[in-house]
Amino acid sequence: MKITTTNELPKDGCWIFANKQYTCSVQLPHLPSVDAKYECVLKDNNIPYRHLPKRTKDSFGNVTTLEFCEYWNSNLFEEKTITLPLYAQMPDCSYHYCEKNYSGKVPTDETIEAANQLEGLIKEKISEYDQLLLRRRDYNFAKQQLNGGAAKLCLSYDTPYECIYDINMNSDNYRILRLWGRRFYSDWVAIFNMNIIEALKKKGKNIIYLDVPKHIAGLIIGKNHSNINAWAEAIGVKEIHVNAK
Repeated sequence: MKITTTNELPKDGCWIFANKQYTCSVQLPHLPSVDAKYECVLKDNNIPYRHLPKRTKDSFGNVTTLEFCEYWNSNLFEEKTITLPLYAQMPDCSYHYCEKNYSGKVPTDETIEAANQLEGLIKEKISEYDQLLLRRRDYNFAKQQLNGGAAKLCLSYDTPYECIYDINMNSDNYRILRLWGRRFYSDWVAIFNMNIIEALKKKGKNIIYLDVPKHIAGLIIGKNHSNINAWAEAIGVKEIHVNAK
């Protein structure tokens, strides 16, 4: 029997069967969603969700499947049935009418509205989660750079461009001081392990030694020792002794 195919789908919409999935040719009511990497945020806040793969195609025809989490309000979840003609996508990307309808379920307008009311809360929690990830990244950077030492000068392009940046995590206490000037900021930072420094101060040791490359030693020290004195004050020691190497 000859199979009749078409490239034109009904304007009022239809269901399409392709890649073992049913999709609709027109936009259907849908729940809000977040990137699947934020699944833990939904879990931690007891927000029900389900995984939702989304396929996208670039200008070269390459198909990418992205994972999302579609969520709803735990107090309301209702669905309604949408019945439309069913078409099957053929290998040449044309469509064959299957001579029958297909019924799929979509969330009701009330369910979507209730889910949308959670958007503000979820954005806030995602922002908190992103900030925590950044803090963990900065913490790991500081811990790796110091490697058990008290102080180190290094380049940092990712930590915040602040004069003083404190990281307190896992009982560790790091202070990152970025080199600043009146008309510039630098990618050079000094990382101090404040736990070690406080322990040294209790033993009467009030001088911290900092190894600095020769070519920037003058910049780190500053005019009349202004930069290095400011750093010493910021970490609460009498002096930071610069070892130019």
